[in-house]
Amino acid sequence: TFLAGNNKGKVTLVAVSTVDSVKAGDLIKNYASFVGGKGGGKPDFAQGGGKDASKIDEMIKKIKADCKI
Repeated sequence: TFLAGNNKGKVTLVAVSTVDSVKAGDLIKNYASFVGGKGGGKPDFAQGGGKDASKIDEMIKKIKADCKI
């Protein structure tokens, strides 16, 4: 599960994974840069943030394409 929220232009990201082959920390590290941010965490739970909420849709599209969902 990957969540992205926008609060007055600031982006909050949360990733949760119960699949060994998908690490939540890696998801946040790899995609937070789309919204001008960073983050990380553990294989099962991670969080991050960013400064460019206008890029959330682009980030989500990239995640879907990369994960083939």
